[in-house]
Amino acid sequence: MLAAWYRPFIVAILLATLLLGSAPALAQTSGSVHAQIDQAFQAVHVAAADGGNVTSLVATLNQAINLTERADGMNSTNPQGAANLYSQAYSLASGVLQTAPAVASQGKAAVSASTTEFYSETIVLAALAAVGYYFTPRIFWRAWLRAHKGWKVKRV
Repeated sequence: MLAAWYRPFIVAILLATLLLGSAPALAQTSGSVHAQIDQAFQAVHVAAADGGNVTSLVATLNQAINLTERADGMNSTNPQGAANLYSQAYSLASGVLQTAPAVASQGKAAVSASTTEFYSETIVLAALAAVGYYFTPRIFWRAWLRAHKGWKVKRV
């Protein structure tokens, strides 16, 4: 059995080991959060390039960045609070990563529908122009004759 005067030293060594052992875990959490945010940013960029409406994704990503900045600031003073903020930021970035492909596909569909609508409108306008070109002289001269049917022409 250990002597009574060794117990406080053993407890102090165990506590120091636990506290120092958790610091690399927090640093690893910080790194993984930053990596997750980078991946989410790239996913948002791709979704925006595909024509998706990324305003809500950007707002969520900004929240994750703000939480990460707050956690980076308080990491040395309150490691447990920083770990909690890192966890929240990680979950927000993960949510952005999960919804970005759906936003990108909606953007692709919207761009496709817009392109189809543009070509359809162009074809309709071209058809109306052709019909107008063909029928305008007839319509004009008939209207002119109706408007001037009571006129009499005199020889000068």
